[in-house]
Order: sequence, then C-alpha cells, then structure tokens
Amino acid sequence: MEKFNASIIYDCHLWEVDIQGSKAYSRSLEKAVLLTKAEMDQIIHGLDKVAKEWARGTFKLNPNDENVHTAKERCLKVRPLQPHRSPGLPSPPGPGPL
Repeated sequence: MEKFNASIIYDCHLWEVDIQGSKAYSRSLEKAVLLTKAEMDQIIHGLDKVAKEWARGTFKLNPNDENVHTAKERCLKVRPLQPHRSPGLPSPPGPGPL
C-alpha cells in the first residue's frame, strides 16, 4: 500500500512550489493573528533552509516520505510552538486533571 500511495518520485519536481505555498500559508496565519511574527519568521527561516538543500541537491529523502510536503515537514523538525492567544479570544483551556 505504501508504494501505491507514495508520490515522492513525481513530487520531487514540485518542491519549490510546495515551499512557496507553505510560506504563503504561514504569512496568512500571521495576518489572521494565529501566529506571531516571530513564529512566522521561524517557520519561513526553516523553509528557506530546506529550499537551499533542495536547490543544492543535498536534501535527503527518507524511505518513509510519502511526498515532498511530508519530507519537508520531517526535515523542519519544528518544536511545538507556545500557544498564541488572539486578541479578544478566550485563552485555550488548560490541561485537565492528572
């Protein structure tokens, strides 16, 4: 089933537009006040690093990468971001009882 679903061979031609789309999405999340500017900058910086690896031909694919999008996400290894509260919205609920 993995071979059937894997599109990485074809997706390798689409890495640049995938990164452009992810950058645009990050910018839209920042405009919607769902990311801070610092969070957006961190994501875009990581995407720039991944793009340089693809451009140089040094990006390493993993056999478990289904497509360029999942390969990019794996490579970014983004640490969980701190919750960001939009102005006027209630704070997210805290963890329940342990």
